[in-house]
Amino acid sequence: MAKVTELMATKIDINTVEASKSVKGLQSAIRATTAVWKAHEAQMKSAGDALGAAKEKYNGLTKNIELLQERLKYLRDEQGKIDQSTEKGAVAYNKYAKQIANSERQLNSLVGQQIRTKEQLKYQESGLAKLQKNYNSISALSKSYIVKLETEGKKFEANKAKISSYRVSIDNLTKQLKLQEAELKKIGSSSSATSEAYIKQKIRINETATSIAKYRKELTEAERIQNKFYPTSIWNKVVKGATEAENRIHKMNSVVSEGLSKTKASASAIVGGIAVIANQAFKGAKKVQNLQQSYKEITNLAVLGGEKEKEVTKAVAEMQRQGREMSIKYGKSQESIAEAYEDLVKRGYTTKQALGAMQTELQASVASGDDFKDVVTVSSQVLEGFGMRAKSTAGMTKNTKDVVNQLAYAADMTSTGFQDLGVGMSYVSSVAHQADISLAGTASAMGILSNNGLDLLAS
Repeated sequence: MAKVTELMATKIDINTVEASKSVKGLQSAIRATTAVWKAHEAQMKSAGDALGAAKEKYNGLTKNIELLQERLKYLRDEQGKIDQSTEKGAVAYNKYAKQIANSERQLNSLVGQQIRTKEQLKYQESGLAKLQKNYNSISALSKSYIVKLETEGKKFEANKAKISSYRVSIDNLTKQLKLQEAELKKIGSSSSATSEAYIKQKIRINETATSIAKYRKELTEAERIQNKFYPTSIWNKVVKGATEAENRIHKMNSVVSEGLSKTKASASAIVGGIAVIANQAFKGAKKVQNLQQSYKEITNLAVLGGEKEKEVTKAVAEMQRQGREMSIKYGKSQESIAEAYEDLVKRGYTTKQALGAMQTELQASVASGDDFKDVVTVSSQVLEGFGMRAKSTAGMTKNTKDVVNQLAYAADMTSTGFQDLGVGMSYVSSVAHQADISLAGTASAMGILSNNGLDLLAS
């Protein structure tokens, strides 16, 4: 590679070599230069550096053009020295003429490539290429996710995903439009409004603006459908109820994060007082084959989800250890605990996140009397809706405890149950989070609305 690079930078001394050798030497230099920049361009592309690839190509073409111009100059100079009065001279003159014509065609082709590459380089440098790449990737991912939800019959979740996708697309396209308009001004300052470049850029702007208008229309429709699922009138009551609920909480001098410990549903307070249901625990321990199958499925799901096999193996071993301990301590079968771990992983939790959430959810189930599966489902939905999924085990433990404490506290202070609140929160949690309404306020508001006759389980 070093020799090729040196060859690219070496000016061939045409005064010290024969004509045929000089022409061949220059042609070899052009081929060598092309091989170098194409190799560098391919490396940049494979690394995902589109801007770097465009720079390599532009600089390589520039060197090729310089070498070809040198070759043309040499050929014309040599042709001018020939005596055409002789037959041999006429033949040599025509030979040079063909070489010159061929070199001119090559030069025109390279100049055309250079112009197009310069436009590509400007496109990459403007940031527009990155925006459009992100737009295409996000659009494809969102469409596949929405189709998945619709296939599963999750119409409400699918519609929420559409709203989120439309908003992201509008934001991205708006940024694209600003860059395109800035480019139009640059083109307008150097050429007329009737030039081909100006017209093409104007067309791009019109297409982007049309796409934005289309997404805004679809967003309005999706929001209308969402309002059918959960009417604005009810949502306004939730917002009002959230404010009232938080005021009541402060007046009662009860900190929501400590609320569960002050109520009959306190998972942490009654952990030490839970009786050991030995028969059930040992019954679960006997189901070794089913247990191993569940943990094997957890391992496969986690590895396919992108986790490292070594870390998954370690985490699954810890799940098995905790499952045995919690089975005896809380009177839940090891099989049901393993199934709960598997459910969390299927919901997109990493094995670390599942480990951080499980014990608190199990405690909440025992403390509140709610079905273990319901608690896992409800807690997972609320954690997701309020953006509380942490990466670490410790973070998930803390956030899960906050969720079950606040839901249980709101349930105790109103006429609702943990499951009822979970159903209602599945509809409003993500919207409340976007509106900067706290989990405590939202849960309490749902409880107050239930006190006033709103059936949270009504569809």
